[in-house]
Amino acid sequence: MGHIKVRVKIGNIERTKFKETEGIVDTGATRTIIPVSMAKELELKEIGEAKVKSGAGYLNLKKAEAFIGLQGKETRQVILISDFIDRVLIGVLTLEDLELEVDPLSGTLKEGELLFYLGVGK
Repeated sequence: MGHIKVRVKIGNIERTKFKETEGIVDTGATRTIIPVSMAKELELKEIGEAKVKSGAGYLNLKKAEAFIGLQGKETRQVILISDFIDRVLIGVLTLEDLELEVDPLSGTLKEGELLFYLGVGK
């Protein structure tokens, strides 16, 4: 299918700084990841670190909270900050939070469903 490119808006939790840019949907990424340069520009406050498994092995990435806007929807989430990528990668937690999913036939995002399964008793 290749990559799905989307317009994404990232902002700080104070809602004083935002940046709109092109992002790539990465269904192999748990959390959304942004470049360290963008995190500095938006003045995101680091809230900790996460050990992340990648194709290059394990990495320790900084965490921050941010607003993420995609296809007219917005959510506040913990994101990861990377000093080695140069673009925004949209992770599956962001997609799920915004009720979006990948349409593999069209190579676009579409409205998704929130799921809730309650086990049936004995």
